Amino acid sequence: MLGFGPYAAYALGGKIKGGGTDIDIEFGNEIGETKPFDAGANLLAGYEFSNNLSFQLNAGLGLINMYNRQDGDSKSSVKNTGFGVSLGYRFKK
Repeated sequence: MLGFGPYAAYALGGKIKGGGTDIDIEFGNEIGETKPFDAGANLLAGYEFSNNLSFQLNAGLGLINMYNRQDGDSKSSVKNTGFGVSLGYRFKK
């Protein structure tokens, strides 16, 4: 099986973790803040076996630059990317 389609998301909160510290992400539309809205494309590839088990790999690729740039800063970019693996079972009627 193959699949693709759009996604839309809105951030309610978030943290950056690393080096033993946690930093809260500031969401908003001001310069230097991270935009709360994101949109992108989902991709899926998988296989369904004859015993109704299925295995899937998927990816979500953000298309919107979520970083509100400062004046003169034309190279900074923040985009979401996510990957997933799933195992499923389809029940017969």
